[in-house]
Amino acid sequence: VHDGEDVEHALAAGDHALIILDLALPRMGGMEVLKRLRARGNPVPVIVLTANASLDGRVKGLNEGADDYLAKPFQIEELEARIRVQLRRANDRTAPVISCGDLVFDTNTRLFSLGGAALSLTPREHAVLEQLVVKAGRTVSKAALSTAIYDFDT
Repeated sequence: VHDGEDVEHALAAGDHALIILDLALPRMGGMEVLKRLRARGNPVPVIVLTANASLDGRVKGLNEGADDYLAKPFQIEELEARIRVQLRRANDRTAPVISCGDLVFDTNTRLFSLGGAALSLTPREHAVLEQLVVKAGRTVSKAALSTAIYDFDT
């Protein structure tokens, strides 16, 4: 994809094992894409690429939810190694199923079931329910819910 808005559409279209995100995207910057991704509760590993190698920039990116940060220029071998690390970590994560009473959310397939029967949800319903289930027991911000609901309009 070539710009931040295309990234948003690609993320909404399916599951991804890993995202390599350049911060210098036209139309919607990579940092905004990252913020929206994390506001939706999407745990996919993200490696950020940027020409800004400053400490403040790296810290901001990591605080916004990046799993790794790589400054340009870089050697492709280093990027490949970082990809392997992130994929290994993602595969080691536990708790693939979240239950709230009879409601079950499989984080690997991103499918919901209720009492053992698959739930058929619209994309917006799915996004909101995922926010609530993934953050069960914690406050879900209005901004996170708004992002989950209205990102489908763009």
